[in-house]
Amino acid sequence: VRSIEGIMKKCFLFLIVFSILHLTACGFSSSGMIHSRLAELNNATAEKTAQNQMDEIQSAIDAQDNEKVKTLFAPAVKDTTVLDDGISTLISLFHNQINSVERSGGSESEENNYGDKIATYAYHFLIDTKAQDYVLIIFGCTDDYRSSDNIGMTKILVMPSSWEECPDEVGDTGIFIYTE
Repeated sequence: VRSIEGIMKKCFLFLIVFSILHLTACGFSSSGMIHSRLAELNNATAEKTAQNQMDEIQSAIDAQDNEKVKTLFAPAVKDTTVLDDGISTLISLFHNQINSVERSGGSESEENNYGDKIATYAYHFLIDTKAQDYVLIIFGCTDDYRSSDNIGMTKILVMPSSWEECPDEVGDTGIFIYTE
């Protein structure tokens, strides 16, 4: 009787310890997998968003439609005259000049402060024109706990593809165009 009681206690103790370890490990594993999958989806969303924005920009350039470009910008950025001037310059630079556009890379970043999230992206596109090649970088925001007015495209930077670095004087919002 004693040995059966001892064996049962050991089995019961083993089951409790095993269950706790298993549940804890699964909890961490599931949480990690969920976080990883959400990050994957956010990156895919940012990449697709940037590609759609580039397609819309190219279409607006072809149609010389300044307003179409402006609608892509975050509401917090839209109401500036500097933006209007930048859009006009962008369209005049590329109208009837683009041979091809190809996405060449990009990045996403996320700031998470106790559940308050800001997710941003920057995607690069190589633009082959009749005159020279350019890099067009689209900067944007996909999530901002501070204000939904910050969600959307925030900046476009255009520079010759031969340049290795972005100019230092580029601001946070708007359109910045550099030529040689």
